[in-house]
Amino acid sequence: MSMARLTLPLLMAAALLLGAGAAQALQVGDPVVLPDIKLHDGSVLRAADLKGKVVVLEYWASWCPFCKNTMPHLQKLYEANKAKGLEVIMLSTDKTEREAVDALRERGFTFRAGMAGEQINRVFGRLRGLPVTYVIGRDGRLARQEMGELFAEDVAEFADLLKPAR
Repeated sequence: MSMARLTLPLLMAAALLLGAGAAQALQVGDPVVLPDIKLHDGSVLRAADLKGKVVVLEYWASWCPFCKNTMPHLQKLYEANKAKGLEVIMLSTDKTEREAVDALRERGFTFRAGMAGEQINRVFGRLRGLPVTYVIGRDGRLARQEMGELFAEDVAEFADLLKPAR
């Protein structure tokens, strides 16, 4: 068999094998395995501490006007439901942590917040815009995925996941 005839099938097989390892974008219903997350206050939010909770995780940036409009709604949701098992985690894509911390402090937000990093980014894949919001149900599966500004009524719907299944 000629070298050209051997090369093409080998290249195709290699491409298939390499492609098989590539991360796939999460779809609603997929299980979500979060890593531990370092927060701005220096503490670490352990993934194990989130088991059985509804987790709203949003990628944001201090310069993003749509993020700034959504965040007060997330704060309100957090305050009203944290005792019921809801966590809100904000992950900044800012260039420096100082930019993120200053923006949060300036607006008085109290939900958990840290920087987006390699480990968490592997879970959710490439961002295609901001803000991006993921809602993980008590069962650890992706329940909602939203891109863009969310309004009060959109965010309020996340609390429905706290209700017992019928």
